[in-house]
Amino acid sequence: MTSYLLIALIFWLKQARRAKRYTFGALVMGATVMTALTVFAGKSGRGSLRDRPDIIVIGVDSLRPDHLQAFDSPLYLMPHLEGLLKDSVVFNDTLTTQPHTFPATVSILTGRWPNHHGGRDNLYPPSRVATQDSVAYQFRAAGYRTLLAMDETRFANIDQRYGFDRVIGPPMGIVDFVMSLAADNVLVNLIAGTPVGGWLFPAVRGNRALDYAYQPATFSDSIDKALADADRERPLFFYAHYCGAHWPYRRQSPFHPARDFRTRHAAFSDSRNNYLNALAQVDDQIGRLLAALKQQGRLDNAIMVLLSDHGEDFGMRKDRLHNASGDEATNRVHGHGGSAFRAPQVQVLLAFRQYGRSRVISGKREFPASLIDVAPTLAQLAGLPERAQGFDGVSLAPQLAALPDTSSPNRIRFVESSYFPKSLNTDDINEGQVANEMMHMFRLDDEGRVVVDELSMPERIRYRQRAVYLDNWILAIGASQDGHPLIIDRRQLRWWPVKNAPTQAPVAYLKQQACLHWRDDHALTALCQ
Repeated sequence: MTSYLLIALIFWLKQARRAKRYTFGALVMGATVMTALTVFAGKSGRGSLRDRPDIIVIGVDSLRPDHLQAFDSPLYLMPHLEGLLKDSVVFNDTLTTQPHTFPATVSILTGRWPNHHGGRDNLYPPSRVATQDSVAYQFRAAGYRTLLAMDETRFANIDQRYGFDRVIGPPMGIVDFVMSLAADNVLVNLIAGTPVGGWLFPAVRGNRALDYAYQPATFSDSIDKALADADRERPLFFYAHYCGAHWPYRRQSPFHPARDFRTRHAAFSDSRNNYLNALAQVDDQIGRLLAALKQQGRLDNAIMVLLSDHGEDFGMRKDRLHNASGDEATNRVHGHGGSAFRAPQVQVLLAFRQYGRSRVISGKREFPASLIDVAPTLAQLAGLPERAQGFDGVSLAPQLAALPDTSSPNRIRFVESSYFPKSLNTDDINEGQVANEMMHMFRLDDEGRVVVDELSMPERIRYRQRAVYLDNWILAIGASQDGHPLIIDRRQLRWWPVKNAPTQAPVAYLKQQACLHWRDDHALTALCQ
């Protein structure tokens, strides 16, 4: 609330200065805002830690916003999430930084681009990542209890090193990989969800990586217990990330009967029905979480963020990018991670909702947002002190308060893909083939965790797509067969080789921004000469 009032005061002062007059009414308004600031600040200073808002971040892995009614979809898959979005500020145009869970999550926590925080791919070694820049450390220093819950950790090893007091989820390391491939047998499946199974097979219980044995309620049970154990006299910074919608999605099971969501919706007939069922299952988990948060009083005074780390690409007809001849721009249209410019992979959900003393003014916002904006926004709303190294992202607080934009809507945003082997670019992924193609790129560290081998990093960083976004224009690098960059109009779903770009496309400026942003990668030599 304090940040909103301060923004309002600054805006009023700017307007009055431009008009070169300070009317009696304007002076009264300024005095009122100053008084409110003083009173609110005084109350905050004298109050207990519980006067601070709880911070609740709910992430849904692989969620495509275009599959939600809040984004005009005819599908109705997630009633709990849709209900939250109705009373939230929803950003219509939000991009991930990289369409893989680990680099995107580190960007969410640090407010920094992947080439700045160091987590350039899944399973990058912690020594390479700026873990200390996680906003969870700032919340902990301010007296918050910090919790993370994630039900699949094979490729996203987010742990206490990121500032969390407690991490809820499967154990990380080689055991998780082995069990995900070898534990599919009747005995394990029968007892995995029992208390005894949790003791015997800790890498199985509540582990989304074991799709055949995963019971969503088991993971929710762990969250409920952690929330009940948390000190109610301390505010909470809680990040829950649900991976049920990740490949291989949720198969039909007695725990969640399948439905055909596509039958009446032609535009979504080439989506994946297992994916749609998986989203419905995750929504049940969100409903369970909301009930637990309410029971623990964590929604009395709270800021909630709803987001996805990346989308999911099925090569649907409505997503097709074409040139004048009708040719596709890329063949990397499967899953996520391989493209830096395909909307199904890089367009994500981002919304903010507040409970209690101050509320956001709900509705849609067209401001071009990025996942790097989450950390600075939460830090400002919670009144945390500015950190020395700052953020790459911007605070969205002015947008939440429905004040006029304080920065240009023509914002440059960057997205990079991950290293994407051929074995992943298929509808029917064979995990054995993926392992054979990529196993030389990984090693076991001293903690028994699988991490990217440093020797493979130059190759992984070089061979990826990079994209620069400005309004409706995208400069896509590393996307074409001949190696030449493309210019894309994302509203018209059209692409051109850069040499044939429309005259209104800001090609030179986008090139300049790409060369500055990725100058340390030494991968854009031909473009930047």
